[in-house]
Amino acid sequence: MTAIERPRPSRPGLRTTDRPMAACPPSLRRATMSGEAAEGEANEAGGVGAGGVSGGCGAGWSLCTQPVGVNPWGKSMEMKPQVTVRSVEQAHDEAIQKYASDAKIADTCNVPHPYPKDGGKAFVEGALRDREAGTRYVFAILYDGGFAGVMGLNSVDTANGTASLDYWVAVPFWNRGVATAAAAQVIGFAFQKLGLRQLHSSCLARNPASARVLEKNGFVETGETLLRNGKFAGERVRAFKLIRQASQA
Repeated sequence: MTAIERPRPSRPGLRTTDRPMAACPPSLRRATMSGEAAEGEANEAGGVGAGGVSGGCGAGWSLCTQPVGVNPWGKSMEMKPQVTVRSVEQAHDEAIQKYASDAKIADTCNVPHPYPKDGGKAFVEGALRDREAGTRYVFAILYDGGFAGVMGLNSVDTANGTASLDYWVAVPFWNRGVATAAAAQVIGFAFQKLGLRQLHSSCLARNPASARVLEKNGFVETGETLLRNGKFAGERVRAFKLIRQASQA
């Protein structure tokens, strides 16, 4: 699985991203289309660690060739909204502040509530520092170009090839397959760009929608644990992992 499209001769109905890398496979191109909505994705505030998602990659980083409304035979067709991810940047801090302040986000991940004043600004600043250090990579999830949430790779360990995938999706964008599509792209970045070999994630047992996001992207459940400390003490957490396959290298 890969992340970024090489420039190619223009064809009707296609546009390419502005930063060349490897070609985007059909499975990842399909994943950018939010029409593949996951059944019952009612709560897309993702992994328990999602409150600490930070980091990012190169400024302006974006994914995949996107069809824009003309099929190869020249006939117009109805286009579904598109999901992409982009490195978080300062322009996103107001949207993060707005959507992270919703109590429904904090209900299933480690985003604090009440969300601190200027929390979005501080979050982005920390993300940019961590990106430079190579320890965490955070992306803004975009739905038809507008901010729709955050997804990140935390605890990046390049020596052992591991990281944790965490995310939250803004409440107005739940039930649209947004997290599923975004996760496919961030997984591609983790395996193809960073060369990681294994990803971990987790979610509260009472949040099956988040588990379905992971399962749709190939994660396998590894166990369930009762939390004894912290914000969710007394709740059960499901753990998942995804091992890179040869086709994703």
